Amino acid sequence: MSKYERLLQIVNLLKARRYQRVGDLSRECAVSERTIYRDIAALAEAGLPIYFDRGYRILPNAFLPPLNLTTVEYFLLRLSLNSSPLMQDPENRVVKNRLLAKLENCVKDKPISSGDDPFRRLGVKLKASDPGSVLSANFKIVEGAITGNRLIEVSYDSLTSGLKRRVLEPHALVFRSRAWYLIAFCHLRRELRLFRFSRFREIQPLKESFKPNPDFSVEKFFADSWELYSGKPFDFKVKFWDKACKVILSGIHHPSEKVTLLKEGSLTYSARAAGEEEIIRWILGFGGMVEVLSPKRLRERHLDTIKAMGARYDGR
Repeated sequence: MSKYERLLQIVNLLKARRYQRVGDLSRECAVSERTIYRDIAALAEAGLPIYFDRGYRILPNAFLPPLNLTTVEYFLLRLSLNSSPLMQDPENRVVKNRLLAKLENCVKDKPISSGDDPFRRLGVKLKASDPGSVLSANFKIVEGAITGNRLIEVSYDSLTSGLKRRVLEPHALVFRSRAWYLIAFCHLRRELRLFRFSRFREIQPLKESFKPNPDFSVEKFFADSWELYSGKPFDFKVKFWDKACKVILSGIHHPSEKVTLLKEGSLTYSARAAGEEEIIRWILGFGGMVEVLSPKRLRERHLDTIKAMGARYDGR
């Protein structure tokens, strides 16, 4: 990043965020704090109205140059907006198109093409399995409760305990495994839990507020999960054959994984994770090309599931 680009980034950070300290800016720009001090001094000398109030800020209503995006920056913004599962909501699609039209006017050196938009030929589709109507009805309520630290009362249809009313302290909205989830502290269970959006039957905002947990983060919540489920992590080991080996070697399936190639063309896969139910589902997806080696509990559960599947076909 050049000095000019870094100065623009600092200006944008000061415009977008309140109370930016030197350490914050140093981490965002990947430079030393001494460099940030010099940059702030340079911006102040250039006439930018910067002041310090619990952090650096720019004087409100100050004149600033218009946004000037590179082609790469515009492409990344457009790709992110078009790929978002939030676009299943018709109202969000209208806002997205309006935003993209504004951003397009801020692009310098935009490629010229004869009627063909090269950006349309590149994209990522993150399709949500939740009905769009569920998101439209509830998303804005929860979003407002999170930003305002307000309690919500919900009617939630749990897979295990059925339909119950609960009071929640909403912490974060996340999109994982093709669905939206809410991480919230449940007053009924007195613990932090994960709630799937499509299982909410009703959400009501409450006037009462709650104090956010300063130690909470989405990363910490999912730190030991295989994908979604929490719980006590455990070590497991499985063996793969044939095409399954290529699947395992083609990517990383969990941060803790260890893969060992064997002489006969097979491999062993070991990891430490929480979410036994999800791990079983993942293993079953490999059919007859996998065997659970340990722990004994997981091996027996895998075998019991296979026997139950066979019994259903035998019954026919």
